[in-house]
Amino acid sequence: ETGYALLVGGGAGMSLPGPRLARPAGVFVKTDDAFDVAVALAEIHRDYSNRESKSKARFKWLLEEWGLEKLLNVLEDKLDKSFECYNGPVFKGSTDHEGVGSQSQEQFHYVNIPILGGRLTVKEIRRIAELANNYGHGELRLTTTQNIIIPF
Repeated sequence: ETGYALLVGGGAGMSLPGPRLARPAGVFVKTDDAFDVAVALAEIHRDYSNRESKSKARFKWLLEEWGLEKLLNVLEDKLDKSFECYNGPVFKGSTDHEGVGSQSQEQFHYVNIPILGGRLTVKEIRRIAELANNYGHGELRLTTTQNIIIPF
């Protein structure tokens, strides 16, 4: 069956404790339910998160305060359904554009530069642009996973 491993509580913000990956909720969401689950989670955030402090009005803080079990109970009550447990892999691996590789035209290649969280400093992006100019065609491409590809 097609669906998703639900992940919750991640954030890219720099406020303490800083960026963090979402953690697996341990439930499987069917494809047909994905939109309703996303809306319900947004409504839970709207209705229950701390509105007194802008820095604390984050879903990750609600999850930390409640814990995963309470969050899932509120979600199931809101949707009037229960989710099946899922503790398998949460990401379907992809090797698209990993490392250095060949493009569809034999004479062309690329190098993938992984960018953690899609964040770069000005110094880093300038250095990447230099690499693209010096070793590639002066072109940068972005992947759906926020990495940078330099074709050469």
